[in-house]
Amino acid sequence: MKTKHMHDQMNRRGITQDMVDLAVLVGNDQGDRIVLSRKQVQYLLENVRRIKLALWKLCRVKGRTPGGQGA
Repeated sequence: MKTKHMHDQMNRRGITQDMVDLAVLVGNDQGDRIVLSRKQVQYLLENVRRIKLALWKLCRVKGRTPGGQGA
């Protein structure tokens, strides 16, 4: 639940709801806050790049789909 104070702080700091959702999903619980470090973000970005590349390669394989069902 987002309080008015939280909403005001998010707006002031330029934090979107998607950022908050991501921190809740993969961040570290540290008492009264959830922390998503720069190192964690860089790790996630690298994995997203690799996954995206693999998905594009799968889409380009003639007659194959990512589910292995054939076109």
